[in-house]
Amino acid sequence: DGREGHRFELSLAKEGGASLVFDLVALPEELDIAGVNYYPTDDDDDASAYGGPKFDDLDGNLQEAFYAYLEDLGFDNDFAHNLHEYAVAKENQEYLHWLNSVHKFLD
Repeated sequence: DGREGHRFELSLAKEGGASLVFDLVALPEELDIAGVNYYPTDDDDDASAYGGPKFDDLDGNLQEAFYAYLEDLGFDNDFAHNLHEYAVAKENQEYLHWLNSVHKFLD
């Protein structure tokens, strides 16, 4: 939809090795779930290479439940806003450092 965000992954593991991995995007005003993948343990007899459907294809109630689960863990719209602001500030800082380095090189 043209909104610029900062993509990151949140991996949650259970004792025994199974994990749920969220592909997330921190947008200026909200947290967006781009995908959710489940990875069974290596010794799980029912293990498959299927990570799960596209997030947008999930039932709306299940999508809302995933957002609520993340919010309970502290990954909410406020977190996304703060992460987005930090990433923008960090990128600006790195850009200024790069400009200074290039200026010194050319001097």
